[in-house]
Amino acid sequence: MAVGDYDNDGWEDVYVTYLDGGVLYRNNGNGTFTDVTEKAGVGNEGRWGTSAAFGDYDNDGHLDLYVVNYVDLDLQHLPKFGDGPFCQYRGIPVSCGPRGLKGGRDRLYHNNGNGTFTDVTEKLNIDPNRNYGLGVIWLDYDRDGCLDLYVADDSSPSMLYHNDCKGGFTEVGTEAGTAYSADGKEQAGMGVDSADYDNDGWPDIVKTNFSDHSNNLYHNDHHGEFTDMVGAANFGPISIPFLGFGVKFLDFDNDGWKDISVANGHVNPQVDQHSFGITYAERPFLFHNLRNGKFEEIGEQVKGSSQLTWGQPSSAFRPSEARQRSRTGSPFAHRHVARGAATADFFNRGAEDLLVTVLDGSPLLLRNESRRGHWLRIKTTGTRSNRDGFGARVQVKAGGLTQAAEVRANSSFESGSDPRLHFGLGSATTVDSIVVHWPSGKVDTIGRQAVDQELEIEEGRGVVVKHAPPRQKTP
Repeated sequence: MAVGDYDNDGWEDVYVTYLDGGVLYRNNGNGTFTDVTEKAGVGNEGRWGTSAAFGDYDNDGHLDLYVVNYVDLDLQHLPKFGDGPFCQYRGIPVSCGPRGLKGGRDRLYHNNGNGTFTDVTEKLNIDPNRNYGLGVIWLDYDRDGCLDLYVADDSSPSMLYHNDCKGGFTEVGTEAGTAYSADGKEQAGMGVDSADYDNDGWPDIVKTNFSDHSNNLYHNDHHGEFTDMVGAANFGPISIPFLGFGVKFLDFDNDGWKDISVANGHVNPQVDQHSFGITYAERPFLFHNLRNGKFEEIGEQVKGSSQLTWGQPSSAFRPSEARQRSRTGSPFAHRHVARGAATADFFNRGAEDLLVTVLDGSPLLLRNESRRGHWLRIKTTGTRSNRDGFGARVQVKAGGLTQAAEVRANSSFESGSDPRLHFGLGSATTVDSIVVHWPSGKVDTIGRQAVDQELEIEEGRGVVVKHAPPRQKTP
């Protein structure tokens, strides 16, 4: 799923991927949507779409669309369960693939600015090897003002497309150090996210992988190359028995340093019948940033309302799921077959909450009860740039620390998160300055601001609206 205002009318539209194509729903602005897939030309027909993401790669003010495809699957001639070397896992029969199946080529659709898109996949030489794509994210990793693209691929090298700022891309994953593991091995990428976890001003990349592989934490070395810090950062070893899917950077304690949450869950239920040391349902991870380049996994230590608790049951959940949420103990200690993961301040209290989807189950809403630090939230509105401001880079200086973040909505695994930027400020009581670098090249500099509020920043005008948080209610 991808969310973005592709027609710049002020209403967020939705693109949904399916096993046999995709659908673009235009927001009518009255609580309803219209299927405009055929008119827009983004049907992705005959392909197994997984993740998708909106981003303005040519900075013309209109959001383009990248759709990740997994395999070209002929539903009339499906491979037989357990039949052949690619239908086995550790010697047991399982569903086939992806190796042995024809990869589905990703699609890049250019927004023509008139409600239609043009498929430029062939023209720009996108995914010519038909890798098994699962996760995608737009980011400006070299800070040249043009959005680059990273795709997490299963059982094939992950791809990093460098934008030449002239409307073209070059795949540089191997040269940049983001295609393989730290020891040069091909992995099975699932989900991906990006943020500046060490506050050096450059966006880093986190990627989840299949079990038997550690996850990746690619540190941006500022010159077009990355180093996998998975071992040095104490991020990877614990993940080897787990199968990671959704992954999100978030500052759960508002200390100004990005933490990481990972949604885990295996794909083969048969593993529960064997003593492999792995399970079908798995607990999620919460990695706390120690501010020195290292992380500590603290998921099972989370207690009650001190940090994260289960969301309140409501009519949105089935009764059985509501009862499940009443279980005691850390929500990161309970096992699920999790897939997507997204962040948002669902309760507008200045804390990043988590939403995790569960295979064959209702989603899990984790309400963040950490109240440790001050915060600032920023919503961007483009004028010359795309209306969402996707691709804008925002720098916030407060308490002697400068943080940088990029505006986007789509990342993780088949997920979309709140595009409002959240900055934890720790003990800082004043925001010293805000600088917004817009995709158009315009730069807005904003002076001193109060903490614990949301600012709406419009390109060329600066702060246009300020929102104080609502009065707190007992959850």
